[in-house]
Amino acid sequence: MEVNHFDKRARLAECKSQIAAALNDQNFSEVQLWLARAWDADPSAALSAWTKRTLDPVRDDFCLAGIKVAFLRAYTIEPAVALLTASAYTQRLRIDPFLGQFNTYAQELLTPGSDYHRFEADVTILALLTRVVAPELWDGFASRTESDTEKIVDRVCNELGTLMDHFRKHNSGYMVIHNLEPPPLLCLGIGDPGRPGGQRDCIQRINQFLRCEIDRRPGFCLLDMEHLVYGFGASRWYDEQRWQTIRLPMASDAVAVLAKHWLKHIGALSLPAKKVLVVDLDNTMWHGVVGEDGYDGIRLDDSPAGQPHRKLQQALLDLHHRGVLLAICSKNNHADAWQVIQQHPDMLLRPEHFAAVRINWENKSSNLQSLAAELNVGIDSFVFLDDNPVEQQQVRHALPQVRVLDVGKDASGYSAIVRDEIGFERRWVSQDDQNRGRMYAQQRSRRDAQAESSDLETYLHSLETVVERIDPDAAMLERVAQLTQKTNQFNLTTRRYSIQQINELSRANESEVLAFQVSDRFGDSGIVGVAILRFEPDGCEIDSLLMSCRVIGRNIETAMLTEIIDIARLRSCERIIGRYIPTAKNSPCADFYDQHGFVFANGAWELNCGQRSSVEMPAWIKMRVPPVTPPGQT
Repeated sequence: MEVNHFDKRARLAECKSQIAAALNDQNFSEVQLWLARAWDADPSAALSAWTKRTLDPVRDDFCLAGIKVAFLRAYTIEPAVALLTASAYTQRLRIDPFLGQFNTYAQELLTPGSDYHRFEADVTILALLTRVVAPELWDGFASRTESDTEKIVDRVCNELGTLMDHFRKHNSGYMVIHNLEPPPLLCLGIGDPGRPGGQRDCIQRINQFLRCEIDRRPGFCLLDMEHLVYGFGASRWYDEQRWQTIRLPMASDAVAVLAKHWLKHIGALSLPAKKVLVVDLDNTMWHGVVGEDGYDGIRLDDSPAGQPHRKLQQALLDLHHRGVLLAICSKNNHADAWQVIQQHPDMLLRPEHFAAVRINWENKSSNLQSLAAELNVGIDSFVFLDDNPVEQQQVRHALPQVRVLDVGKDASGYSAIVRDEIGFERRWVSQDDQNRGRMYAQQRSRRDAQAESSDLETYLHSLETVVERIDPDAAMLERVAQLTQKTNQFNLTTRRYSIQQINELSRANESEVLAFQVSDRFGDSGIVGVAILRFEPDGCEIDSLLMSCRVIGRNIETAMLTEIIDIARLRSCERIIGRYIPTAKNSPCADFYDQHGFVFANGAWELNCGQRSSVEMPAWIKMRVPPVTPPGQT
């Protein structure tokens, strides 16, 4: 133990020294790397205090994003909040916290003018606790009648529903709700599990109520405390002495786990999602070097050598189904490596799972840039996984925007590192996310067709493109909000909207939210375009007009604009107003309004609705629209 303690102290000392040097050089990517290593070694209160002392003075320069987070709680959470705000620096995220008073969460939510509501949080954490929310289900349960427990469950569900109603009425942000955790020892012992109306059953019914309510309410998320306690181990999670003395029900190690899961939820709501995971092959995707060991020499079976790599492939496959694009970057002979991917019986991943591939002898940073160009996404949305520390450092140095996973030679931890990456967390996985890998495979087919066409117009006609305007229902609003939050290149105003804001805009009479789905002879690209319109007595303002990079270059944006003009004319608007707000990434759409006949005047672009002839539907696009009812008619 003394040796381990010494090793930890030595690692922390090295990390702190490297952080100081990197701060002196203003090399913030190196600061982030060494800070993450420090937190992996010792996620403690002492490191939390050191992190805040060191980085608080430079947080405006160091942090890439900031977010206001309110904590409404049924127990003492100050230690967890301190760990969270400090560990958020590992993601270059600044958290400005508001901490509600102990066990006043209901009053804070139900009082419109409370300090909590005045804080106007982006995210609210509602930290519930079974022994506080439903004390009758925690202690003395064995003496309750079935009628008693029914009333208790109904009461708790009604109270939680009321709190959610009041939150949404007065707050447009997100809420992350803890569900209820069962006690470590059930009152009826081994006779309780599976017993209808038992202690565990009552708690699970309340949790099922929360799941159903969150499913139907935009902007609510569930932190599954029941699963968290189970995964950590209830006997290790709870600390009854701390509960009795300071009303903190969990052990120190459990506090760190809670803070980490808070960060995952907050990161998923506030940080740009990582879109692409680029993976090495030899000794990463499989055990061995195919050029030396040969096709039969690599290991992916259930042996100690092969199993970790097979577990990594399962993790990658799960990410693929979550909407993360997979790509290969390997120094290898293409034919040797590709034979393994195509034919090896133990491979879980096949060619169709990869959106793009670079198997050659070029340096990996150049290959990553080439992959970004092919996939038409920003290099800052890349995560790189390679077992070779030399390759890791080369990419970190050449491309500091790329997130390089800090892995060593021990492959047994690779799958956990990949699964634990906050950039891959998704609050909600849409159908488009699940189909994204297949859509990029279709994109390769389109590129092949374009290469075979004599000219661009012939190629565009050959696609047989159909654009369908959709009035999004509740299930689609999450995808619409997702597009506003992550689309950068073709996004005229880059206004980010939450799911609840999109929901309000779609229901208001003075605004309209349009979604556009694109398909062609190669397949369905899903919902790739969004327009948000605001109406005034004589005009229509294009609040937002954005489109996924997957369909740039096919004049989809022109088809979208023709629909906007039709809707504006149907509402008797005399003019359409549009704005272009430049960012570091949206230059591809800088000339959009100018190219479509708009005139710049008084700080905005305007088009007379009578000038429809200046905007024509591209001849190679067929538009489908739902029936439109003019305002005032039923």
